[in-house]
Amino acid sequence: MRRLKLMLVLFFILFVFQVPQFLHEVEIARGEENRLEYGFIGDNDVCTWYLKVFRSGMSFVFLTHSSTVFPTPINILYCFDVSINGTEALLINELIGIEFFRDPNNDSVPSVVDSTTKEIDFFLLFNASRKSIISKPEMHEEKIVWNITYLNIQGHAINTLSLSPEDQDTVFEVIFDRIIFTFELRVKDRVARLKMGLILGKIIYFRRLWGNITLLDEYLDECGVSYLFSTKVYSKEGYGILLDSLNKPTNITILLRNETTVFQTLFNTTYFIEKSSGTLIYNCTAGIYSLETVDPQLVESIEYFDPSIGDELNDLLDSKVAEKLSIKVADASFVYRLVFPKWGNKTIYYDPEYIAYFTPIKASKFLNLILVSSTITGAALITYDIVRYKRFKKHGTVSASK
Repeated sequence: MRRLKLMLVLFFILFVFQVPQFLHEVEIARGEENRLEYGFIGDNDVCTWYLKVFRSGMSFVFLTHSSTVFPTPINILYCFDVSINGTEALLINELIGIEFFRDPNNDSVPSVVDSTTKEIDFFLLFNASRKSIISKPEMHEEKIVWNITYLNIQGHAINTLSLSPEDQDTVFEVIFDRIIFTFELRVKDRVARLKMGLILGKIIYFRRLWGNITLLDEYLDECGVSYLFSTKVYSKEGYGILLDSLNKPTNITILLRNETTVFQTLFNTTYFIEKSSGTLIYNCTAGIYSLETVDPQLVESIEYFDPSIGDELNDLLDSKVAEKLSIKVADASFVYRLVFPKWGNKTIYYDPEYIAYFTPIKASKFLNLILVSSTITGAALITYDIVRYKRFKKHGTVSASK
């Protein structure tokens, strides 16, 4: 582990430098109820580009790291700070890595729970991009759009436990030609929707750093990929996480104690791949998974990034965020897997249909609910109590029965 961390640092320093393109300006929209601001925190050597939106009593912040001296790290982080019916919640999402997997049973989902059937062979730790381009946010009447382009992205593909024991230490340096993220944020009538689309390019270079596996190109021709997004939820009160199923494809709803649901996700189910024979359409899946299904080194990256964003979030959002980020609130962590079962080292185009929104919703039908609560003394404690709960629909109020 120590050797791997040292190698990551060395490759970060030695990676060919090229100054990214930056926007050094701040725009503030008219009116106190509708504000848009973007710019940089810190100096140009290593800084954070941010976009802040305040509409209808809700704050949204998007962060990504930038540098004019070093290669730009691949960090995508956004958070919602919202208060509905007197209930406050802070939700933070972050891109933490990519997994490469085979799908021998053709169920289009990487097996991640049973160690004897795990199908994920490598995970990719992002390092940096040789060039990054951040577009100027465009504000329209009901939406804000922007995108980030990363070119020549370097990272390390690290073997997991799913291959034979003698191959578990295999590490490859890999370079993608590009990764592009597109974003569209809509806020209207206290409902916010965030769409995130992506273009995942090809691996144009790889070399083995150590280990026994040498034929990565043959493996890439047959594997699928999954994007991992960590999700953290902070609240002053205990809350519930409502989901169809854990560690399987699903969507998620977060319910706060005063019968208000504030967050839900939906995913598009198709993506496109360009091949010499034409453009092909495939089905993809997405779901919520526990941290136990993720390689420990990726979980470490979630914990590592937290201290670096705390002060920035407190500066960008209201002072109450400091309380939510402290130990005196209920909190929980989990990951989303956005799975593309067919890849074959071809360019993937994913329609921007990852949607996060806040709105009260109505009760119907039973589903599982994970309850998360804090202790009486205020020290953070996560407890999981699976109960039966009524399924939600959009709009209205929530009722419950155990």
